[in-house]
Amino acid sequence: MKSSLRPTRPIPAFRALPTRSVRAKTRRVRLGLEGFENRITPTLTYTITTAAYNNDGSKLAFDGDGNAYNTDHSPLSFEQALGAINTFDLNNGVFFHPGPSVINFNIPGAGVHRIETHGYKTFGFGQDDTTLDGFSQPGAKPNTAPLGSPINAKILIEFDIRCELTCSNNTVRGMSLRGIDLAGNTFFSRDSLNNHIEGNFLGVHADGKTSWGDAQEGVYIGKGAPSTWVGGGLPSLVNLVAGHTGIDPQFGSVANGIFIDGSHNNVIVGNYIGTDKTGSHHAGNTLNGIRIASSPADHNLINENIIGFNGEYGVRVDNGFDNSFTTNSMFSNDKGGIFLAAGTNNDAPAPVLTSLDGSTVTGSLAGASAANPYTVEFFTSTGKDAAGTYEGKKSLLLVQVTSDPFTVDVPGATGFITATATDANDNTSVFSNALNAGAPVGDVKLGVDPNIPTSLLQGNRPGLKCASRMTALTIFPPPLARS
Repeated sequence: MKSSLRPTRPIPAFRALPTRSVRAKTRRVRLGLEGFENRITPTLTYTITTAAYNNDGSKLAFDGDGNAYNTDHSPLSFEQALGAINTFDLNNGVFFHPGPSVINFNIPGAGVHRIETHGYKTFGFGQDDTTLDGFSQPGAKPNTAPLGSPINAKILIEFDIRCELTCSNNTVRGMSLRGIDLAGNTFFSRDSLNNHIEGNFLGVHADGKTSWGDAQEGVYIGKGAPSTWVGGGLPSLVNLVAGHTGIDPQFGSVANGIFIDGSHNNVIVGNYIGTDKTGSHHAGNTLNGIRIASSPADHNLINENIIGFNGEYGVRVDNGFDNSFTTNSMFSNDKGGIFLAAGTNNDAPAPVLTSLDGSTVTGSLAGASAANPYTVEFFTSTGKDAAGTYEGKKSLLLVQVTSDPFTVDVPGATGFITATATDANDNTSVFSNALNAGAPVGDVKLGVDPNIPTSLLQGNRPGLKCASRMTALTIFPPPLARS
């Protein structure tokens, strides 16, 4: 089933900022690099020393350690690095300069540096194993505050454009960008696997609150881009995804925080979606915090995120199954916390809460039994959202329910109590009705889930068990060519 929101987005195999050309004599694909020599090194490092635009690659060289420099000692530009990484030899079927590649920054001067892009709208990498590291800029630093606290990351590199990833094992970190788009590589007819989006401000400037005014998604994960990591659960990996507003002239109304469009096995963990960097002020996306649509949009793990102030739902699922959303903080989304279209997530039943006596909650859950257990997560909220429904601002408890009806002791039951249910296959329900416990809600503090392995939270490669608090989701890359 195709997404009802937008047409399939064509993303080219490579896109650099300037116009492409192909020299007939050598059949070298030229993506913004003039005069680059044929060099092959195992690992290349580009340290960008100017924010100015320069696509002249005629003086680009590498020392014995694989560090790029200009032979006339002029500053190295981002466009020179991008052109070198994306130059492909059509005769031999190889990149002139295969990865891994690392792009670091060391631009002189204090404050935020905006990279000049010569009027282009996107940039991208055509080959695997490229790292774009904004935190390498002197003075920049990743977030160290616990999840749920104001983000204290210092971003010093900005791009007033979007980034496109159509290849595998790439990392984009420590940047302010309009957004990031991921999709399969049409040039090589293969999927783009295991890309990592870490510690970025997407949709907002480096101040963490001023919107770029971008009308597309903060992160678009299309078909052919499974096993994408957005965040990862550690404070240093938290992304801020906010401020996507308006109508895009090409794709229409698509301003979701994150759109999983027919992709699977993605991990969205430990991000702030729709808030500013404090996690408590409005910087919402026009549509949903996270939208999941189009087949096969399944086996996506959404944990430990703050999702608030979005114009529609916190999480909306229009197609797919085995999508789990647990230990998130959802509040003040205009239409509600979670929306499931009919038939999605196996029509997972929501709990019905019937009574509250102190901290003891009684309720019912259709079909719950020892043979068919559910993990019920209890939340507390301060009040209704704009649609008159209760979401889940603070996670209180996850407990296995094996009977209908059930009775559970919920320590810390204050404010308005709600719940969700997740079955053994990771299908999470919508929120339940609310019971009033009559006391205020404390601050939201999202701790790292103790049941997720540390290696996984650090962004380890696929092939491990990605354990939520109630069950396990195996993250394995699919074959490169899928039917």
